[in-house]
Amino acid sequence: MLAAGADKVMASMAVIGGAAWTNREAGDSVQSTEESIMVFMTKAAWLMLALIHAAPALVFFAPGMVQRLYGADPSGDLGVLLVHRGALFFAVLVAALMAMVDARSERLASVVAGISMIGFLVVYARAGMPAGPLRKIAITDAVGLLPLALVLVRAWR
Repeated sequence: MLAAGADKVMASMAVIGGAAWTNREAGDSVQSTEESIMVFMTKAAWLMLALIHAAPALVFFAPGMVQRLYGADPSGDLGVLLVHRGALFFAVLVAALMAMVDARSERLASVVAGISMIGFLVVYARAGMPAGPLRKIAITDAVGLLPLALVLVRAWR
């Protein structure tokens, strides 16, 4: 009875994590618990990376946010570049979501997310690590290095 309950729990985890579970009694193969957990954790990491890039991606869809967030005129040269930056963040977000549902895109998406996050941290450090809104972005990207590391390892293993 307990074993049947454990199989149901594992099957539920597999559905959430997108793993392929089959009937153990029928002799079909069953993905290991460890692998199922890793699949779930990897999908969660991709979702975290997508969420990190969601807020700056919104500028692409709502250019008026450029004024509020950055103090720049959305129709001026700097504003146009910031809106374009939002489009690039949207591309990172889409890449992360694609990798979450299609393992074939994990390698490219991990490189794209890595360039975005590590690239900002390098630029921020070169600028002397200024206080203010850039520090919040740097902290967010630094925290995001953990899920980034997980997806990089899983994509390039």
